[in-house]
Amino acid sequence: MRTWSVNMNGYLLELPAGGLGFAVGAESRTEKGWRDPDSTVLRNGLEDPISGSYSVNEIFGELSVPLLADKQFVKQLSVELAARYSDYNTAGAETTYKMGLSWNVNDELMLRTVHSTAFRAPVITELFGGTNGENLRTIDPCENATGTIAANCLAAGVPVNFVQDGNTILTSVGGNPKLEPETATTTTMGIVWQPAFLEGFSATVDYFNIEIDDSITSVNGSDMLRLCYEDPIGNAKFCDTFDRHPVTHQVSELNQRPVNAAVEKVSGVDLNAMYKFTLFGLSSRASLDVTRLLTHESTPFRGQPTIDKVGDITEDQGSYTEWRSNFSYSVMTDVWSATYSLRYIGSADDVNGSDLDPLGKSVGSVTYSDVSASWYFNDDLTFSAGVDNIFDKNAPYLTSWNDANTDVMTYDLLGRRGYVRATYKF
Repeated sequence: MRTWSVNMNGYLLELPAGGLGFAVGAESRTEKGWRDPDSTVLRNGLEDPISGSYSVNEIFGELSVPLLADKQFVKQLSVELAARYSDYNTAGAETTYKMGLSWNVNDELMLRTVHSTAFRAPVITELFGGTNGENLRTIDPCENATGTIAANCLAAGVPVNFVQDGNTILTSVGGNPKLEPETATTTTMGIVWQPAFLEGFSATVDYFNIEIDDSITSVNGSDMLRLCYEDPIGNAKFCDTFDRHPVTHQVSELNQRPVNAAVEKVSGVDLNAMYKFTLFGLSSRASLDVTRLLTHESTPFRGQPTIDKVGDITEDQGSYTEWRSNFSYSVMTDVWSATYSLRYIGSADDVNGSDLDPLGKSVGSVTYSDVSASWYFNDDLTFSAGVDNIFDKNAPYLTSWNDANTDVMTYDLLGRRGYVRATYKF
């Protein structure tokens, strides 16, 4: 990545409630990426090279406008405004904006809300990623089909009683140079509390609501097949993504490249609590971050049924558990510091779980423990060491997760591992 940027910020003038703050800037960025698999991989056709680049020019401006100050129930009330113009040579141009309101009721309590739009251009791997093959579990809708799906299967020359549910299919994944940008709207509302009676303690609670249009997604093989045979005309683009064996009629290969198809709606609550205190003469800090996922609705593309992923482990997008949290406790001196951390992942159900294998149909909550320590020899030299997953917890077993038998995007695959690090500042 090569970036040229210029930024300026400060205060334009003094208003009755405070200074009118501003920030402006411009940036020109070029990104290039590549990956060259070794000759054996290329010869066997398991993976293609990746090579591509894009450039973008952007300008932005921000204002922080104080409205009221030092009034009853209003220590400070301000509005934040921002806009950004982005011009990609691959994805075109887009303007996004942000409007925010911050209300400091007093020294202890602040309320805040932000409404904004977002624009995400596809990255190099999404655009130019080479094809590689994976064996993924795929359900063929023509098996024992009835109604419209059965009629459409038969019309395409496919019997409805020939395959075994849940075949493992060679699936090609990779980039798609025809991808377009994602757009989104975001609304957040939150409270910040710093009680005077508990010095060193602060807590925030934020509600978030995000809607993404034209979301870049890879529709899994089971859904592509189902969508094709539900409506072969309206969903024709999914009917071009697979081949069938001319004799057995089984799906022999799927093409699962990303497309601008999905609509995503996500909402939830974030909680953070931090407490800085002294214990046995040592400076201590405890921090807790918790996320409660309320909704995560996904529509493969407009007009299709909406799928609520909350509480599910998906085939290729990881876990959408209701609860996640991180906790850490640190002690510090001028010479050393040490931290103990917990990573919690809540329970979830496998979307393709089978009653034939109840052991891998769902996963209970999983907690990982990490420890680390640092020694400060002087202002320039720091030595650090740590152990992640100190209890060597194995990744949980799942029935339908391709060749790994677990969710590789969510759980720790490496087990207990340690590291040492030296940092020197010149």
